[in-house]
Amino acid sequence: MVSALIKHLLNNGKLIEMLDGENIFYQEKPIQFNPKQFILIKDKLLGDAWLKEYQIQVDCISKDLNKVIDLESELREYLNDLRGQKHIEGIKLIKTLNGGGTIKDEQGNWIKVVYFLLKI
Repeated sequence: MVSALIKHLLNNGKLIEMLDGENIFYQEKPIQFNPKQFILIKDKLLGDAWLKEYQIQVDCISKDLNKVIDLESELREYLNDLRGQKHIEGIKLIKTLNGGGTIKDEQGNWIKVVYFLLKI
């Protein structure tokens, strides 16, 4: 499920250009990579009925605050699908949830957190 979402994000040329490459990771960034900006995706199962529901946490990370703001904006525009009209293989619906925010970590990175509801 997350792999289908990452595959879909990697098809977004604008996003990949903003990230300076395919810097989208699941759960944690590999130690050997040190990109200027990257996206970290985490998931949490919310419901396991006929449709499985997941809360997807997307962290946009960069030393440049403007970059994380731009990344968040592109993600919201590209993924938010209130009417279920976008086709993402294996995913029935994805929409933005309330919450999230912006913080700065000890290493000086800005982290912009965005939440999505994903149904499969």
